[in-house]
Amino acid sequence: DVKAGETYYWCTCGKSKNQPFCDGAHAGSKFTPIAWTASASETKHFCACKQAGTAPFCDGTHQKMPQDAVGKAYAPKSFAKQEVQIEEADKVVCAKKAPIPVDVKAGETYYWCTCGKSKNQPFCDGSHAGTKFTPTAWTAPASETKYFCACKQSASAPFCDGTHKQMPEDAEGKAFAPLSFKKPEPKPEAPKQEVQIENADKVVCAKRAPIAVDVKAGETYYWCTCGKSEKQPFCDGSHAGTKFTPAVWVAATSETKYFCA
Repeated sequence: DVKAGETYYWCTCGKSKNQPFCDGAHAGSKFTPIAWTASASETKHFCACKQAGTAPFCDGTHQKMPQDAVGKAYAPKSFAKQEVQIEEADKVVCAKKAPIPVDVKAGETYYWCTCGKSKNQPFCDGSHAGTKFTPTAWTAPASETKYFCACKQSASAPFCDGTHKQMPEDAEGKAFAPLSFKKPEPKPEAPKQEVQIENADKVVCAKRAPIAVDVKAGETYYWCTCGKSEKQPFCDGSHAGTKFTPAVWVAATSETKYFCA
């Protein structure tokens, strides 16, 4: 249980008898303790395995270590999660897990809150003071209802793009790295390589509709593949001298079939 304003010195070498804090056991080594000052009085979970990627706090890395790991030495961050660590100051707060509709007026400029801490959502009230955040200015081209993002994760800010639907149910009031829930960009399709088709290889559209035929069970039909037959949808030999040959099909039952023309 840490106290607001107090500074704590986290042991980095793992040899301290005063875990998780330093007792000077690192003397003569390259290790030095990490100083951290508590911003609030609360319970903090300090890393004791010395492998956390979020030192001095636990990130669950100890769960990846061997059962008999206690007391053994490892290279620093041998088991750490390979993730980019985002400072708390760089995170944005999910003000609301839904868009906020606003009737905007043509020509008026609105200042959208980017930090998520404003009490005047979706707009800025100055709560970002002292941080790297600044509001996003947007001027309405027309008088209409606009749906502003309140989760602060939209890729089309200041407006909602539905990203809030991907966030946890209890996201409101919590801080996340910007665009944590952004969908991966689709890979661009390779340009289609148009193949030049010789006229002799092309087929003729005989009719822009199917042709209904009452076929008889057991009979064989020869479907025209070139499209030049005068006996559609069947072959009349018009393909002679080309690469085309009719498609042979035997009717399994007596019924009406719709042949492609």
